[in-house]
Amino acid sequence: TKAAALAVGKVTPAEIDYFRQRIKDLSKEDEHVPGHWLLDNDLHEWLARAGGNDVLAQNILRLRTTTQLFEIGRPFDRADADADEHLEILKAITDGNARAAESAVLRHLRNIEKDVLGIVAT
Repeated sequence: TKAAALAVGKVTPAEIDYFRQRIKDLSKEDEHVPGHWLLDNDLHEWLARAGGNDVLAQNILRLRTTTQLFEIGRPFDRADADADEHLEILKAITDGNARAAESAVLRHLRNIEKDVLGIVAT
């Protein structure tokens, strides 16, 4: 959750607009197009590195790899939810609100956790 808070004030409006536009463009596509994973990878890597904490960035990227390996066999079907949650995170960063950015990431992670636990339970 700290990566988003650390990114506040360090990313440019152009970077945020770039990711917002990619999210909006993908919302018109089917759930499982390769662009969703590519966007997800790009967004998470950008955000992980934006705060300037390399150790935190490496941990986030390792977690992303683990998540993707799990999702290969059991897709989460979260494209729409991810888009909404990512836009909420970007809004908080745009607003310069580190606490809101951190809270939005925490909600995102908890929602993913809930979905994963639901998949594993079936």
